[in-house]
Amino acid sequence: HFRIVGVSEKDEGIYHCVASSNQGEVISDPAVISVQVQGGWSEWMPWQPCSVTCGRGIQMRKRLCDSPPPKNGGSYCVGDNTETRPCLQAFCPVDGVWGSWTPWSACSSSCGAGLRQRSRKCDSPPPSNGGKPCPGEPMEDMLCEDLPLCPINGGWSSWGPWSSCSRTCGAGGTQRRERKCDMPPPSNGGRQCVGPESGVG
Repeated sequence: HFRIVGVSEKDEGIYHCVASSNQGEVISDPAVISVQVQGGWSEWMPWQPCSVTCGRGIQMRKRLCDSPPPKNGGSYCVGDNTETRPCLQAFCPVDGVWGSWTPWSACSSSCGAGLRQRSRKCDSPPPSNGGKPCPGEPMEDMLCEDLPLCPINGGWSSWGPWSSCSRTCGAGGTQRRERKCDMPPPSNGGRQCVGPESGVG
């Protein structure tokens, strides 16, 4: 083996050496010339699509060691065959998530029927960038339990008709009329009706 400087790839092939003298010609055994080619990078390929459809991602592009490819012991291309860069797509939609419920409120009534309420906010996080709103309701009601019956104060009925006069003739007679404390009657500790049950005229 020996090294020939200054040849190119087109010089590769099989060669014969011919020696001439007045005795004649001698042709050598065939000699193969192989040209060592160092690898060269191609141009960068186009950037690939971003790795995500929304938010922050990565883009990559490649190049090949084929311009030319290494040959006959030539060195491979120096450097990386890939390159990356950050990419930012449209902001990702964020669906709303409910925050915690507030404590139950005090009962709306101290007797009879009442309600307690609690509320929550769609802020953990709130919907953004086209995200869905929180499912469900922001308010919740609950019946109060074990409330006492409310006291009912008594109310007078309408006056009844006047009675007949206490005298059939002359002056000084009287008439009476009555009413009842039953519209409604007092119950559950409510107050009695105020005022007279009967009237004289």
